[in-house]
Amino acid sequence: MKAAALAAMQVHWMRDLMGEFGYRQGCVRVLEDNAATCQVAHGNKDSPKTGHYRRTVGFVEGKCMTGVMWLDDVPGVENWSDIFTKAVEPSEQFGKLRDVIMGTTPTLFVSSGVSEIIRVGKSTNANVSVRRAVDWLAESDEQ
Repeated sequence: MKAAALAAMQVHWMRDLMGEFGYRQGCVRVLEDNAATCQVAHGNKDSPKTGHYRRTVGFVEGKCMTGVMWLDDVPGVENWSDIFTKAVEPSEQFGKLRDVIMGTTPTLFVSSGVSEIIRVGKSTNANVSVRRAVDWLAESDEQ
C-alpha cells in the first residue's frame, strides 16, 4: 500500500504538470501485482488489519475515487516489472517480458476490468464507495 501511495503522489504531480503544459490527462492506469491492495484501494475490501495504515489507505482510496488513478491488478506472469526485481523462469517467460519492455512486442496486459470498461463504457466493479455514494444520492433525490 505504501508503494501505491507513492505512485499516487507521482501520478498526481505528473498530471498537474502535463495539465500546465496544456495536455490534460484522464484517469491513469497503474498496474499493481498485489490483489489485496487493489481491493482495499477501490473500497471492495476492508479489514481491521488495515487500521495501522488507514491514512495511507484513505489517500490511495481518494485518488482512485476522484479519478486521478486506477489500480489494476496484474497477474505475476504478465508483470513485466518482475524482470527487474527477481529471477524470471522459464526462459520463455523472461523473453516475453523482455520483449514487452524493449518494445519489440508491445503487448500490454488487459484485465477483465479494463475489458469491461472498453466494452460497456464504465466499470461496475471499480469502486464500491463511489457506487454507494451514487446510490445514496439517487435515493435522496427521489425523496
